[in-house]
Amino acid sequence: MQTIQQTLRFLFHTNFPKKGNVEVSACTIESDRGEFKAKFYHKKACLEQLIVLINGFGIEGSNDQRIANLAYALAQAGYRVLCPSFDSLNTLSIHPQTILDMQDAFLGITEDQSKCPEGKFSLFVPSYTAGMALIAINRQDIQEKIKSIVCVGSYANIESSINFVLGQNDIDDYGRNILFKNFYPDVFGTDNQLDQIVQSALEDNGYKRSEKEKALPKVLAEASPADRLIWDIYQRDISWRKDFMRRALENNPRYKEWFKYLNVVDNLEHIQCPVSLIHGANDLVIPSSESAFIYRKIFERNKQVQFLATPLLDHGDIQVSSSIINDGIKLFKSFHFFFKHA
Repeated sequence: MQTIQQTLRFLFHTNFPKKGNVEVSACTIESDRGEFKAKFYHKKACLEQLIVLINGFGIEGSNDQRIANLAYALAQAGYRVLCPSFDSLNTLSIHPQTILDMQDAFLGITEDQSKCPEGKFSLFVPSYTAGMALIAINRQDIQEKIKSIVCVGSYANIESSINFVLGQNDIDDYGRNILFKNFYPDVFGTDNQLDQIVQSALEDNGYKRSEKEKALPKVLAEASPADRLIWDIYQRDISWRKDFMRRALENNPRYKEWFKYLNVVDNLEHIQCPVSLIHGANDLVIPSSESAFIYRKIFERNKQVQFLATPLLDHGDIQVSSSIINDGIKLFKSFHFFFKHA
């Protein structure tokens, strides 16, 4: 009964954010390799259970208000909530270092009795970061410390996810612009103007700027004709984008090893904790088939896994559907599965 109430409180407060009597403090996570900044959310009379909430590839990084709202909602449900900050995520960098940093932080968290009195914790992770978190806990010494994990909109295969984003023009451009930011130096070399162009495009999108507020038009007007052409053709030509990606991978031999390490479905063999996979049925950034793929791979060894593709979620925001009651019950059950084991 208690976890039912906690799930209801969480879902209520995700739609109606309330800081209330939740205390928030800046802190650090100590690890063998260094420190990680973090924010700690809790009520004075909170449970001993800790949920670690990690941000996705949002433009504001660990300061993303959506993550803060989720943290408040989890804290209103009674949990301790810790939100670590990872430099690679905050700079929108696709790099295996994120996984190594997560592993260091996770071990450090379990040593901090003031925040993690049980010596174990649960994970709540969205988007591309969810896939990286699954890889990070696929290590025996870390898996033993994880009580439960919920992944919202995870990728499964790095190459298929990239091909999906690059292969469409009629979807949000945020994902493909992150790819451009990460891989253009391997094709064209470092270019300050291209840096400014892609950063302006990401910020215009991430901050949801109006046409009058957008910085990109001015940056493009001041850029060289060659850089304007590169940007224009990257945005509109699917075959050119795929060739761009092929050249980036050929020019940097490290990517072959990186992609192997970043492939979620090839790094799941040690996961035995309960796993809840939730995905927007109409997600246009990472298709729900990616989470379905993860579900099948985990289910081969671990029956404590659930998968839900729901029309109530897109790639980051809850949307109202005509079938909200039926789909809402399904979404409740998926989150309840997570909280039951948290």
